[in-house]
Amino acid sequence: MKKTIPFLLPILFLCGVFHAAGQIAVTGYNHVALSVKDIDASARFYREILGLEPIAVPENLKAIRSWFRIAPGQELHLLAGRSFPVTNNDPNAAHFSLTIPDADPVEAFFN
Repeated sequence: MKKTIPFLLPILFLCGVFHAAGQIAVTGYNHVALSVKDIDASARFYREILGLEPIAVPENLKAIRSWFRIAPGQELHLLAGRSFPVTNNDPNAAHFSLTIPDADPVEAFFN
């Protein structure tokens, strides 16, 4: 790997991956990965309640992961194995946010 990086850097510059002041040109995100306690229950929530489209997971990872399409080029990856409790009152807890057209029906659904 150490030999690969010096070789790749000139190629990355030539391909426009870097822009002003050597910054990497980020154009979006590919996926968010969440560690969950119950992979089946979590997958059911994202599939049935939020209506996210399940996408193929490599065969060797199917027992411990579930993947969903959020939008073109954006995915949610659920990873089995969380062992610590999650609380709803920690303002610094890991999270992600989804854009929805109208919050009122969603709030009514969950109430």
